[in-house]
Amino acid sequence: MNKKPRKFFEFNTKERIGVLTLLAILLLLIVIYLLLPRFISLNGNTSNKEFKKQVEAFIEARKKEKDKKKQKTTKKDTLKNKVRKPEQLTPFPFDPNNLPENKWKEIGFSQNQIQIIKNYEKSGGSFDKKEDLKKIYGITQQEFAQLEPYINIKKPEKKKASGKQNKINEDSTTPRTTLHIDLNSTDSSELIKIRGIGEVFSQRIIKYRDYLGGFYTKKQLLEVYNFDSSNYLPLKNHFWTDTTNIQKVNINTATFKELQRHPYMDYYLVKQIVNYREDHGRFKSLSELNMLDLMYDELYEKLKHYLVL
Repeated sequence: MNKKPRKFFEFNTKERIGVLTLLAILLLLIVIYLLLPRFISLNGNTSNKEFKKQVEAFIEARKKEKDKKKQKTTKKDTLKNKVRKPEQLTPFPFDPNNLPENKWKEIGFSQNQIQIIKNYEKSGGSFDKKEDLKKIYGITQQEFAQLEPYINIKKPEKKKASGKQNKINEDSTTPRTTLHIDLNSTDSSELIKIRGIGEVFSQRIIKYRDYLGGFYTKKQLLEVYNFDSSNYLPLKNHFWTDTTNIQKVNINTATFKELQRHPYMDYYLVKQIVNYREDHGRFKSLSELNMLDLMYDELYEKLKHYLVL
């Protein structure tokens, strides 16, 4: 009876090897079972960290892109804020025509408001009545209400002459010849042939024409320095303009400096044009210029003759 249990627990050599191999496999499985979760967790943490970094980098890139777009789309609002009215104006009796910048500052206008007014005058605009000042971009109804009682627009005085002097003036408005001159192809030697256009005015007209790129209307002669209506009216019938000779600027390809060279465009307007191109691409129509904050009807009607797509 005692031998049977003992014999049951006895193994030969092959059986012992098999048992040891099985135990080794079991031990290896136990070790793998214990260590694998820890390894996976550690590796998972590393992967999660890398993934998290990538997500954060992506979010940051998107945020920067969004901020950049927001900054571009709010540039118009920024320019608007630059020309907003001061809290309180301190007006005094004044004529807005060619009022010096320091006088506008004394009234309480900002530098950007003054720049817009000067740009308006530079493009040939003038203030013939009080309400004309209200049309200037950046001047609010409240500001105009403060200014209106102090606006005193002087009408040009006509000098009276008599005797010999009167005869001289009459002669000066009488054309030397019946010339009919194209302002865009003439030269100073031809302009001098018309009585009332001396050497000084002839040079100024040619210089301003070249500065513009050509005249689209003879009324632009009134923009020539010191050439006012008293000079223009007696002589206007001697002039005409061939608009095919006007030099135009490509608004989609011209550089900042090329645009700024034109007398109707100042730094701030050119900056808005360039920003618009960056934000929206090429201009598809010149009428898109009316979407710019610093563009007003009178300026657009002048500029459209000098721009091309």
